[in-house]
Amino acid sequence: MAEIDAAEIDPGPAARPSDEAAETHRKAMRIWLAVSGVFVLGMTLAWPMAAIGAIFAGLLVQGRRPLPMKQGIGAILIAIIAMVANWYVSQFLLTYPTLFAIGVSVAMYALFRSAARGAPPAIVILITLALLLQPVLIRMSSDLAALAATWLPANLAIGVFASWVVFTLIPPRLDAPAKVKPGIVLDADRQASRMTLVAVPFALVFFSLNWGAVITLIFVALLTQQLCASTEAAGKASKGLLLANVAGGVVAMLAFEFLVMAPFYPFMVVLCLTLIGVFSAAMTSGAAWAPLAGTAMNAMLVLLGGAMAPLDDSVASSLGDRLVQIAMAVAYILIAFNIVDTYLPKRPLSHSETGDDPARPTE
Repeated sequence: MAEIDAAEIDPGPAARPSDEAAETHRKAMRIWLAVSGVFVLGMTLAWPMAAIGAIFAGLLVQGRRPLPMKQGIGAILIAIIAMVANWYVSQFLLTYPTLFAIGVSVAMYALFRSAARGAPPAIVILITLALLLQPVLIRMSSDLAALAATWLPANLAIGVFASWVVFTLIPPRLDAPAKVKPGIVLDADRQASRMTLVAVPFALVFFSLNWGAVITLIFVALLTQQLCASTEAAGKASKGLLLANVAGGVVAMLAFEFLVMAPFYPFMVVLCLTLIGVFSAAMTSGAAWAPLAGTAMNAMLVLLGGAMAPLDDSVASSLGDRLVQIAMAVAYILIAFNIVDTYLPKRPLSHSETGDDPARPTE
């Protein structure tokens, strides 16, 4: 069971407001440097799925401490094993549609349950992408599937390495919080069931219709992870996600139009640095809508990265079409979660179930 509500933090007597403000600024700088560094370098060297690497880097620099080396290497190894295993299992199960549907359902439930119990978000997103993307890409082209199987773990490794570099360049100056008061703890089994009831039908219909809009699967993977970590009613949270993704898509469209009008490398670098800097500042602003700034930035990265270095020519390359596809995916999640919230609402665990005693003093 994982605490998935925003925790109330007591910074202790040593942390003054000015110190916290300075640390918040350093966090914004870490996000900006990690995300923009990976994204601009990816566009420069044209490696596949660079936007995913930038998203991983952004996730890994939002804490107070870098990912320990042992955990980082372990995460990369898990990603490689998961991609190879999923490659062979997908090749086999695609010839047996019923077994394939059962396998995807069980795997997605187990993955969402792990996420609800506190599994690393980057690993959860990567394995979700593997489960959803590889079967589609195998049908489209074995070369594309092999490319995804290679570059998804590679982009995770790039994101991990970038986070280590950024924490070395901009280390935190405050210790990690000494006292953390637990927030709401949700029933992981029920949370996994809710996520599965929303994501799996979408994926199975997608596979059955051989729909080529791969970008919708990418956003289903990103959005389900975000909703799994939210204690708001999922229908309410989905409305914010819809607006954030549309806003990120509009920014990507405008940015791409500017790049078409001024197609030279220095302008691309300055534009990307500026946009990611604005999003990074918004993410750390402390405003109620700050978490949605990260969602909008991810949408911008995926859309703009796909427009500048598309994965495949057969996938719709129009930014307008892609934005419509994202809006449709988020609208589906909004409707589906409103239904699920009615019949299977979130259930917070009691203190006896979590093992927490509210009368026990905090150490």
